[in-house]
Amino acid sequence: MKRIVFSVSVLMLSCVMAMAQRPECGRDKPNDNPEFMQKARAERAEYLVSKLGLGDEERQVFLTIYDEVEGAKQACMAQRHSILDELRKAVDASDEAAIAEVLAAYSQNHEAMEQISKEGDEKIAKVLSPVQMAKFVIAEEDFRRSKINKLNGRAPGRPEGKPEGRPEGRGPRNGGQGRPSAAPWR
Repeated sequence: MKRIVFSVSVLMLSCVMAMAQRPECGRDKPNDNPEFMQKARAERAEYLVSKLGLGDEERQVFLTIYDEVEGAKQACMAQRHSILDELRKAVDASDEAAIAEVLAAYSQNHEAMEQISKEGDEKIAKVLSPVQMAKFVIAEEDFRRSKINKLNGRAPGRPEGKPEGRPEGRGPRNGGQGRPSAAPWR
């Protein structure tokens, strides 16, 4: 009886753990959860607005243009994902003619994304002052880096590529004098 109860408990625990696993979202499978994407875009927009210090009226005008530009970018990215799927299929089939055709479509999509970004920056620059536009560019980059650092497990605001903790070549092994030790600390 104890073995049955134990076996059922292990089985139930395994089922609960399996159900708790998140679905894989890798390079082959873009995140197709619209609620998540909408929340992420809203978080980014709020971050940008807070860094720009916009008033209520300015905020509304900026967000209208920003949402329009981001919507166009998202549509272009969705198209890029489908093009990449087609490219994978063409490569798997070793169909050189199809590969050339899909690569041309990918190149056109890349150019379209650049055009959308350029036109979007021009539209946004019309509603922001030069100082605000500079803050916008910096805030976008800071937000992007903070998300990359979060994904990589780095502390927020920590420069990329720098290990956390004491600097290399300083510490108890070499008396803290800054002389490099035989094996650098990592």
